[in-house]
Parts: sequence; C-alpha cells; structure tokens
Amino acid sequence: MQIRSRLLVLTMLALLLMIVPVSLAQDNAFGLSPDDYALFTQGNAQSAISDSVAFDFSVVLNSTENALDLTGTGLIGSSDGLAQITISGTASAPDEVSGEVTEQPVDLEIRVVGDMLYIDNKTDDQGWQGTALDNAMNEIVGGAGLPINPEDLAAGDVSALTGGADMTALLGGVDELLATDFIVMSRLDDENVNGVDTAHFNTHINLAAVTEAEGLLSAALTAGGMVSGSEEEIASQVQFFIAILQPMLEGINIDFDEYISTGDTNQVQRGVLAIDLSIPSPTGEGEPITLGLNVTVNITDYAPTVSVEAPAEYTEIDAAS
Repeated sequence: MQIRSRLLVLTMLALLLMIVPVSLAQDNAFGLSPDDYALFTQGNAQSAISDSVAFDFSVVLNSTENALDLTGTGLIGSSDGLAQITISGTASAPDEVSGEVTEQPVDLEIRVVGDMLYIDNKTDDQGWQGTALDNAMNEIVGGAGLPINPEDLAAGDVSALTGGADMTALLGGVDELLATDFIVMSRLDDENVNGVDTAHFNTHINLAAVTEAEGLLSAALTAGGMVSGSEEEIASQVQFFIAILQPMLEGINIDFDEYISTGDTNQVQRGVLAIDLSIPSPTGEGEPITLGLNVTVNITDYAPTVSVEAPAEYTEIDAAS
C-alpha cells in the first residue's frame, strides 16, 4: 500500500506539471478581470524574453523530520549557457544511526558554463567538482522518482509527462478540470517591492479538484499503468484511487504569488511559492506527514551582463554522487 501511494503521488505530480501550463494557456482569466489578466500575462511574457537575469532568494522548509533555512544570490545568462548561484544557511536532518536531529551549515557555489555543472561545497576541503549538466539533471529527476525525461521536456515532447497517454482524452479531461476551482487567481493589494510599485497576483491551486475530473484521472492512471481492463473495471478502479487521493490532496495547499511592476515596463519583480502539506501517513498509522515550504525570489536586475568562468581546476565526478 505504501509503494502504491507513493506511485500515485508521483503520477499526480507529473500530471500537475502538465496541467498547470496547459491550463494557463487556455482562454480563461481564472477569476481575474480582463485588464488584470492582461497585465498578468504581459508581465510574465515580458519577463520571459529577457536573456539574462540577476536575483536573490530564500528557501525555508520545515517537514516532519527535515528543515532548511537558505538564502542566496543568482545570475543567469540563458542565451550564453551561463549561471552562477551562491547558497548559504543551515540544513537539519535526523542522523542515520542515532536518529537525533542535527543541524549542518550550508555554503555552496554553483556554476554552469555551457554543458558543464560545477559545485564547490565550502564546508569541506574537496574543492570544485564538475559533471555534465545533462547527467546531473537526469540524476536529480531520476532520484526523485518522477517519471519524466528532462531531455524530452526540453525538446517539447509533452508525452514525456503523459507516458504516451491519449492526448485527446487528457486534454478533454483538462477542460473538465477547468470547470472546477482547480486554479483560482486574484489580484490583491498593490505593494512596493524593492522600490518598485507592483500589482500583487495570487494563484491558488486546489489539488483536491482533480478528484472531480474523473475523465482526466482515468486517462492519467491508464497511461501510468495503474488501472486496466474494461470500461466498467477502469471506472471502478478510478473510484478506488479517488478514495485514496481525496484525503491526501485535501491536505495540500499550493499558492504562488507574483508581483508585477505597473510602470512603463511590466515585469515580474518577485515570486513566492508557498506549499503547506498535511496528509495521512501512507501506512494509515501514526502522525500525518507535514511539510511547509516557502521559496521567495526577488529579481534584482533584468538583462545584466553575465560573466561566469569555469574553475581553473576541478575534480570530475559521477553525477550520481
């Protein structure tokens, strides 16, 4: 049961990765006025065309056993294949032997130069380590257990998210889902962000609404190999999974806040992702699984000059390490 629940959650995560972009591409203002939705879409479009960006960020995570408190800065030049990110803070996790929770410092510098990824963990004496960027991304996604090939996604192959599912059925299921309150957007009070007047938009994702879109679930679960048989048998199995999903998804709250400048140029100035999770234990016993995550990114400059060099010396490592 625990393995099945994990696979179910991973399938839903992959489904979410497909649904949200497809949903936002629909002719649907999700509760915003036409003027507000135009400002929201224009701000995101104007931000996306910038070849380079500088930013600072913070990550705060508290879960049943682990905690992170990180801050950092970043510089990305997408057209040149360059990036430099610094991360510092603390990470807490239970010791593998004693189970006692210990806090460890975090002090990293990450560089991307072309197709290579370099990492310097300044809390040890190993110096710079490097590996092919594609290998590292594949290991990260594979380690998380998500059924996604990053190279397929980069090539625009949406079937990487669907396992070769019937796209007509899936897209029809998305329309079914959009009739619910799966995505609700609102414009909140305007705010000044780092000296810039901005419009504050909130996007709330109600995952529990997925259980109301039975056609979408049926197509996704069939593609994932989790249901099979005749139409009647599949419908019965989908109801079984809905009974499992409902209490899990009702315990997940996802909000994304964007602050878009309202002056002559409309661009995203800040983004905040907040996830609060409290779901029953997969075993059905013990305390619920809890997690609180807040990721805040402040854009400090659009189109900055980006100059990042590969380390003069580094140790080649296996991405799996």
